[in-house]
Amino acid sequence: MFRNRIPSTYPIPDTVIRRDGNPKLRCYQFQSCISPDTAFAHHSDTSAVKRLLANFDIMALIFKHFTMGELEGHSTQERMELRGLMLTSKLFFHHAAKALWGAHMDTHGLHHLLNILDLCPISERVSRPDTPELAKRANTAFVKGIHKHICWNHFLYYASLIRSILVNAATLQPGCIAVITSLIPDNLPLLCSLRQLFWEESGHGEELLFLAGGSLEVLSIGILDPRDDYLVKKVFAEWINRLCEKLVCLAPGLKFLQIAGCRAFLQHESALHYFGRLHKTPVSMYGINNKKESYEVQGNWWAALEEVTIHSQVGSSTLACAFKSIWSFVTETLHSVKLHSELAAWPHDSTQFLWLAEPVLTIAHLVCVEISLPNYLLAFTARDLLAIAEALPAVKVLHLSTDALFALPNIPTFTTLGKCLRFCLNLSILYFPIVQGPQHSFESLAIPAPACHRLAALNIGRVRLSSTLSLNMAWNMMHKALLNTLPQLRERNIILGSLGWIGDIGDDGTSSNIADDVEDFNAPSD
Repeated sequence: MFRNRIPSTYPIPDTVIRRDGNPKLRCYQFQSCISPDTAFAHHSDTSAVKRLLANFDIMALIFKHFTMGELEGHSTQERMELRGLMLTSKLFFHHAAKALWGAHMDTHGLHHLLNILDLCPISERVSRPDTPELAKRANTAFVKGIHKHICWNHFLYYASLIRSILVNAATLQPGCIAVITSLIPDNLPLLCSLRQLFWEESGHGEELLFLAGGSLEVLSIGILDPRDDYLVKKVFAEWINRLCEKLVCLAPGLKFLQIAGCRAFLQHESALHYFGRLHKTPVSMYGINNKKESYEVQGNWWAALEEVTIHSQVGSSTLACAFKSIWSFVTETLHSVKLHSELAAWPHDSTQFLWLAEPVLTIAHLVCVEISLPNYLLAFTARDLLAIAEALPAVKVLHLSTDALFALPNIPTFTTLGKCLRFCLNLSILYFPIVQGPQHSFESLAIPAPACHRLAALNIGRVRLSSTLSLNMAWNMMHKALLNTLPQLRERNIILGSLGWIGDIGDDGTSSNIADDVEDFNAPSD
């Protein structure tokens, strides 16, 4: 149903890529090995041996344990010999191959697979997109010759066994995967059984889309980190939207999507140019003009997407723009959203915490929400906490982290905490950045008791105290108030971070004095 058009720089025939339907295992003929279907023909239909050996998942676990695990009394050489013995056995070959080729999570990535083509004379022509033979659309003899070669046969078989892989795009020659995909005869993606893809983007931009298939469930993309700049945020959001439009067609069963900034741009690198060229390979449906990347995808969304994670080291407002681009492609299956940024900056009107969290608050059925801005100095008020709790009634895990301003007059109190639990009856783990501790007496810690609650763990980053109380007295007051009002909460699961003194807050919102000594205090001293 979908067509991959190779860019004009790679003049090879168009290939129709079938992305619908269930992935299937390629079974090819081997010169020295029988196929999985005939490997057990000499056993009776009711044979326990046949039933065991025919269960690929069980046999793969057995072989993985014996060949890759640290077995007591068996050296590495002995495990390698056992591995080689299984691969040369007609009975065990397919089980051993599946166990050995299932995961490629080292730095070599696709090179183990591509090295197979080096064993046959087609390697140079396949790995070079500018091959003269490929430029001739009418030259089918070249393609037929590739299909008949035993190395190509083995190459596709082993490719169909890979389920998890880590790929650094910088190690791939641009256009190589596009050329190989165009030569596959069964119209499936190269890694037709791939479930987990961890992709480190270099800027080539084409190969990722050719590896995404109908069986893909986990996709993690590492990119250069976009900074908080208006033009950069705009082009970054456009790139994510364009990428999701294609992925929702290529990988409709995706369950986990992560986009993470792996490093900052160097001085000579342009973020606008980088995101403008990423994933330019058009992937569209029949009848839609995609020459200028202006096609539309209507009514498409991920029906199984459960978790979205966006990580940036140098941009927090960029996270909000990125999630807004993904939001239109999710359904009620999404239950977890995690946004993380390491940026450190002073607050201003356009970067208030509630503004950054606003895109997430539009999804009321979320179960786990983590918005982590640990080094970002901005205001976090009682209104922010209540607005977030009211917008997420189904949340069970709520993690809100920031370097909250210490001297604001309207920070959350223990009363705010009680109201928050009334909005979120299923909340079991809560972390928020700051709270006002007891000011003068125990009665100042009035916590409205919720009708029912499931709070099992409470973590507060900073506690602001009145200058008239000692740390030990304040700590005892807060724990007593929490345990009396929330009996299901255990003392060992209460973490109060750094505690500090502050003077009385005036009408103008300023404080008379702030203590220089702020210390971590999670238990009373002797």
